[in-house]
Amino acid sequence: MYALSFMYPTETGVDFNWDHYTNVHLPLGAGLTKKLMGHNIKQMIVQRVRGAGEPGNNAPYYVLCHAMFDTKDEVDKFATLFSYPEARTRLTQDWPKYTPHDPEAIVSEWIVMDNIDEMIARFENELEPAEPASATAA
Repeated sequence: MYALSFMYPTETGVDFNWDHYTNVHLPLGAGLTKKLMGHNIKQMIVQRVRGAGEPGNNAPYYVLCHAMFDTKDEVDKFATLFSYPEARTRLTQDWPKYTPHDPEAIVSEWIVMDNIDEMIARFENELEPAEPASATAA
């Protein structure tokens, strides 16, 4: 899978408006993608960082939103959404309504590593140093 991830930087003492983000901004982005590009985002995975922006919490982001796609071509096409004036204008004008800073964005490939039992077995059988004989005799 491939993702274009939007990362929303924190600012101490400034809140992120979660309700506006989920009820207005995400539908706006998904709808403009369908309207202007003719295809859908496969899935959105949203990470909400707890305590972000609160004094003493140095989390760099409030939210990380990952727009997921099956192919590199699909994510690369989605990455051009801001080349459409309507999308660029409507989305950037909406940012101040929920976040103090413009989001950062990156494209990435996601590889699900669900073979945890195999990893642990490899650790136990190949990567964990054997105990010295004297330690087992005690």
